[in-house]
Amino acid sequence: MSDKLINGTFVKTQKVCSYRYIIAKVVPHCSATIIIILFDELKYEVYRFNKELVGDEYDAWGIDDSYLDIIVEQEVKKFVTIDEPAQEPAQEPAQEPTQEPTQEPAQEPTQEPAQEPAQEPTQEPTQEPTQE
Repeated sequence: MSDKLINGTFVKTQKVCSYRYIIAKVVPHCSATIIIILFDELKYEVYRFNKELVGDEYDAWGIDDSYLDIIVEQEVKKFVTIDEPAQEPAQEPAQEPTQEPTQEPAQEPTQEPAQEPAQEPTQEPTQEPTQE
């Protein structure tokens, strides 16, 4: 049996669950090299590639590092087909038993006869008998 030469591509599909990037090299006022690393669900490295920031991309970076997050995400999306975002299974909130509101019969106001304030008994001053 002999080997036959062909010119072809073999594609392997791997699940990518996260990525990380490292600013590897910065040439002030000129360029930056970012290393982007893709990981599977077990945090094993699946693939690694570089992104060069030059010209307008480098100038737009300025002092806003969140710009790098956007650039890296765009680069990852060029390599990875993004599935629907992973979501936690929805948990239905526990329902407490509901009670139907009950209406108590309306009570008509009743008038009680007005009471006069009670008077406290008063003591008459007593005079002690005087001796002459």
